[in-house]
Amino acid sequence: MTTLAYFSRAGMDVVAGQPQRLAVGHTARLADDIATTLGLPAQAIVPQQPYPDDYQATIDRTRREYEQRSWPDVLTPAPLQGDVLLLGFPIWWGGLTPPRGVVATAGVPTAHDDPAVLHARW
Repeated sequence: MTTLAYFSRAGMDVVAGQPQRLAVGHTARLADDIATTLGLPAQAIVPQQPYPDDYQATIDRTRREYEQRSWPDVLTPAPLQGDVLLLGFPIWWGGLTPPRGVVATAGVPTAHDDPAVLHARW
């Protein structure tokens, strides 16, 4: 079984240099498209403390998390399971956010040390 898990953030964003309100985050849209196309279950990875709607406040928080390598605790309805785990998450600070911290708190077994990764960069 293949499972797709993703983290995405809606709210204020900057797209092509212009502020824009996103009802659905970029990664959530991409994950939904992939899950629908491939007929996969998709599960959102939701932080216990949601990221702010305000873009600058989110930038400030993610900068602190990135610098401190402090990944937020997450809420998950059930442990992520499957032979293959596709993991989707945004690119913040010019690179891929290391998924292991978030995935470990989401209940993924250690066999998934090298998950297949999808990402959205806009």
